[in-house]
Amino acid sequence: MSTSWTKKGVSLCRLPSAQPEGRFDTCPRTGEKCIYAYPLCEWKKLAESLKSTTVAPSKMRRLNRALFALAFDVNLDAQGRLTLPAPLKTYAGVNIEVIVAGVNNYLEIWDKETWESEKKASQEQAWQIIETLEEH
Repeated sequence: MSTSWTKKGVSLCRLPSAQPEGRFDTCPRTGEKCIYAYPLCEWKKLAESLKSTTVAPSKMRRLNRALFALAFDVNLDAQGRLTLPAPLKTYAGVNIEVIVAGVNNYLEIWDKETWESEKKASQEQAWQIIETLEEH
């Protein structure tokens, strides 16, 4: 969904999957210039799943820092807008026009120009990824 950034936030009111209580946890997407927005219940599932992984402790500490130390708890306002903290907007280069992409159980918030580039690359590589999945 393409939307414009306003002083009050980015509108999510047309998303059918938005949480009834309107709480999201947001964090930067490491390695890509977008923002993840997880409904609170999905954020809790992610946190719980990371507790039971078999990754080396030093790598897990780094992963936890990357995800949780840079995360913000945000709420939808009465008009269904999500106000993103300034550090996340700066990280993702979010300006006036943004794209809110529903990605499985979370949202990605992109600057429109960055999204167009990512969308093209994703579409070009999707069939190769699907073929790899079919082989297994």
